[in-house]
Amino acid sequence: MSAKPSRKNMSKQACRPSPLSLHLSDKERATLKARAGAQNLHAYIRARLLAANDNAPANDKEDRRQLAQILAKLGQGEIAANLRSLADAANSGTLVMDQATGEAIQRACADIAEIKSLLMRALRIKER
Repeated sequence: MSAKPSRKNMSKQACRPSPLSLHLSDKERATLKARAGAQNLHAYIRARLLAANDNAPANDKEDRRQLAQILAKLGQGEIAANLRSLADAANSGTLVMDQATGEAIQRACADIAEIKSLLMRALRIKER
């Protein structure tokens, strides 16, 4: 015969939201840990998710125009070419690559990809 939970315990359980589970690959988790730095991983994820929801979508015509200009500059700039040059130098062995440099380049690439994705989503442009 199992014991029934007390009313006190039942009220605590009813008010408490259920935990959210997120399955990540080892690589995804390592990327998040690297981005979080010294910050607690759970706090970092929570801050990133909730901060993204604080921004109102771009409905205003001027906002959309400015977002389009930013996206165009991101595509026209030399960022991609410079990163490609760094990658080529790293692959050929002419770039001094320590772990910190490699991680910094990977974070920069991920940040640029995220910026592009966020801008395209705000502009309602489908990625290829």
